[in-house]
Amino acid sequence: MDCEGRLGRSVRLFASDGAGVVEAGAVAAAVAVGLNRTLDVRPVELGWAIFYLVLNLAVALFMFTVAVRLWRNGVRRHAVGVFVATALGAFVAVIYDFFPIPGDDADHTLFYILALSVWALMLVTYYHGYRALGERTRGASSDGFALAAAEGSGAVSESRTVRRV
Repeated sequence: MDCEGRLGRSVRLFASDGAGVVEAGAVAAAVAVGLNRTLDVRPVELGWAIFYLVLNLAVALFMFTVAVRLWRNGVRRHAVGVFVATALGAFVAVIYDFFPIPGDDADHTLFYILALSVWALMLVTYYHGYRALGERTRGASSDGFALAAAEGSGAVSESRTVRRV
């Protein structure tokens, strides 16, 4: 199958699902809000603070479900890591607008030290958590889950038998 055939097949799968439309809409809304807040610089009003907090809590709820999936798949260390990182991320989201750190300066230096540390923890923890979940749900191969990803992308033919070592 040539590249055009693969692309056509991917587009048909994407369009028939319906979930892709929701994801595209969510990304478009995030870009619109992000551009609005970037181009129109002003203090965060209470309405925006609540909006950001609700979105953060929605993402936290999703990540808690990821932690539960990790726990059920037997990857308990990563599950605990994802849970703790998500809880800390929600804590950071709450304290910025609603509970400022006492003694912090006008540039929020203490807050950003805490926030950047937590966000770094979240990035690393989520990466390893998703990787572990992918290995468990797709079946681990000798080189991580690269073989499963290659099979899913069409780089490895589905009709060929691939021997895992």
